[in-house]
Amino acid sequence: MRHAFRPRRSMLYVPGDNKRYLEKARELDADSLVFDLEDSVAAEFKENARKNVYEALQKGGFVHQELVVRINGLQTPWCMDDLAAFADHHSLDAVLFSQVNSAEELLESIENLDSCGGKHLPVMVMIETPLAILRAESIAGCSDRLCCLVMGTSDLASAIYRHDAPDRTAVQMASMVSLFAARSFGLSILDGSHTELEDPVACELSCRHARDMGFDGKTVVHPRQLPYTNDAFTPRKYDLEKAKEIIEVYEKAQSVGKGVAIFNGRIVEPHKVDAARRLLELNDSIRAISKK
Repeated sequence: MRHAFRPRRSMLYVPGDNKRYLEKARELDADSLVFDLEDSVAAEFKENARKNVYEALQKGGFVHQELVVRINGLQTPWCMDDLAAFADHHSLDAVLFSQVNSAEELLESIENLDSCGGKHLPVMVMIETPLAILRAESIAGCSDRLCCLVMGTSDLASAIYRHDAPDRTAVQMASMVSLFAARSFGLSILDGSHTELEDPVACELSCRHARDMGFDGKTVVHPRQLPYTNDAFTPRKYDLEKAKEIIEVYEKAQSVGKGVAIFNGRIVEPHKVDAARRLLELNDSIRAISKK
C-alpha cells in the first residue's frame, strides 16, 4: 500500500466519551485527530465512547484533519468490537493500534482489522513499552499497511520507572531508536505528548527539540498546545529558500555534466537534495490544507 505524503505536525487526542470535545474538534487546527477509545476512557464508558465517535464520524463536518481512531489493545475485551464498529467507516483515514509489543502482535491486529472489513485502511502503531522499543525495527518493517509510528513517551517513562524530571533524557534514546526504525522503512513518526499544560514555554521547547531530532510532529493532549506544535514543525522561510537554492545548484551541475555541486562552500550530496525536496513538499501540503 502506497501512503500519500501528508503533514502530521500535530496529532490531537480527543477522548471518545466526551461529546463536547468531539464536537469542538471540528474547529481545531490539528493536522490529525485521534478519537481515543483507549487511555482517556474508563472501562465503564468504553461502549459509550465507541458510540459517540461513530456518531461524530457519521455527522462529518471535519475539514482538513486526518481522522484516526485509537482502539483498545489486542488483549482487551473491547478490541474486536472497536474494529467491527470502524473497519469499514468511509470517513476514517487510519486505525491506531495501542499496546503493541512485537511485529507478530501488529500483524495479528491487522488481520483482525481485515476480518472486520478494513483491508483498505492504513494503520498506525503506538510505540510505548520497553519491548516495543527493543523490537522497533521489526515492528516498523513488518507490513506495508503501516504508515506512522506514534511515540507514547508518558507510558514508556512510567514503564522504566523514570523519576519525575523536567528534561527527557530518560526517553531520548528510545525516541531515537524508534526514529531510526521509522526512517528505515519510510514511515512518519510523531513524538510523544508534552503533558505539562500550564507551561507554554516548556511546551514550545519540547516541540522544537522533537523537530530538531527529526520527528514529523508531536501528539497533543490539549488544544491550547496546537499553536506551539504547528509552528515548531512548519518550515521557516529561510529553510525553504535554502532548499530551493540547493535543488537549483544541484540540477544546474547535473545539466552540464558535473558530478559535484557546491552550495555555500559545501558539497551538495543527493541525500541533501532529497531532504530539500521533501521540505518543499511538506510546505506545499501545509499551504494546501490551510486553504480548506
